[in-house]
Amino acid sequence: MQKLFQITCIAAIFYGLVGSPAYSELNTDNAPVSQENTREQDLTKKQEMKLLEEFLVEARKTQLKLWGEQNTLSNKVVDIKPLPINFVRTVSTITPYEESGKPFTFRYAAVEYKMKKENQYALNGINYRLVIYVKDNGKWHVAHAYNIPVDQVVDANVGFGTEDEKQMAEIFRKRLEGIYVNREGKVIGLVNTASADDLKAEMTGPKPANMQPSKWTDFVPDQVNKYYPRPKFINVLMTTEENKKHYGCKEDCLIPVDFLDYLKHVFPYEWSADMPPESLKAGALALKMKSWYAVVVNPLAGRPNTHVLDVQDPQVYHANYQPKNEEEKARIEELQNIFHAQGVAGIGFKDGLSENLFLSEYDRNTDKNTATGKLSINGSKELAKEGKNAAEIIQHYYMGSDKMEQGASVTFFRYAK
Repeated sequence: MQKLFQITCIAAIFYGLVGSPAYSELNTDNAPVSQENTREQDLTKKQEMKLLEEFLVEARKTQLKLWGEQNTLSNKVVDIKPLPINFVRTVSTITPYEESGKPFTFRYAAVEYKMKKENQYALNGINYRLVIYVKDNGKWHVAHAYNIPVDQVVDANVGFGTEDEKQMAEIFRKRLEGIYVNREGKVIGLVNTASADDLKAEMTGPKPANMQPSKWTDFVPDQVNKYYPRPKFINVLMTTEENKKHYGCKEDCLIPVDFLDYLKHVFPYEWSADMPPESLKAGALALKMKSWYAVVVNPLAGRPNTHVLDVQDPQVYHANYQPKNEEEKARIEELQNIFHAQGVAGIGFKDGLSENLFLSEYDRNTDKNTATGKLSINGSKELAKEGKNAAEIIQHYYMGSDKMEQGASVTFFRYAK
């Protein structure tokens, strides 16, 4: 397993560095269902619980090795049960498992945690997980253990039916309001989430001229995925004289910048307005998701409380760039408006297997090779000229790369309409 995924997986379970897995809304009603999704004689309930216990122990060991400390003091599997396959389809992408040819099965687990510090991903007491078991070379193992939207489990009446579970469902409903609380009702964190007005401004802002709608967006799930709220701000460490002067800083200073405004003050200085529209859309999406990753998964700056630097190569932020003439001003505005274009506004992408945001890097090299993990600015231009749309360009560079889980596909979602 790739180190990047290992780190994000452990963080998701114990540290809270990774957003709760975004439960896919892809239409897979016609996909084949593995026979392993009923309890098999060679995988008893006792064995399932034992395998999950072993998985959690190894995860704690990895956490200690990676960070030198543990936020999770202990966890114990209390109960486990099957979930109806039709329900699993509503909260997770299962197609990659079906297409793998390997036996697999899904379970719903109650795990009791004792935390050093509670966070939005693990509270003291019972936490609920969607557990995925896969059979390799005749042996079962836990492939993933995710947070699961307990409110949906309770509403569908497919859970354990306990009072504790109902309490956790209310905690999850509170999260949809942007507030993280524990069982005592104490606020343990706020969600960095764009407001309804922020999203409306994104969706209704000025569109770039002469840019046709992207037909591929017809295949993006129509429903807004509420488990992927777009950030409201990104913390940028200002280091250039230009930016420090703009913000009145004598030394390097940390400034929370409106997320969309940040994107608009990076993109025009990395991409050229004469590039094909689908290349520009792919670039705008890649920049958006790389910045999103820095906010909700793993900050890229390596500094306390800082998501990115203002010169996070090749992402250069210009707080107050002054165009040299009207022509350059128009070019910048045209590129800034890409973020309001159909096919970019309100759309994000992720790893369709692990359901995590991944680091969608890009660079200026002219590279048309697939699966490099870095979208080439110049290469995307050539691919667009060959007729590839933005989605195909993104898949060309990221699918099969070490930025994603092995065998995963890039999937798109809507966070606003």
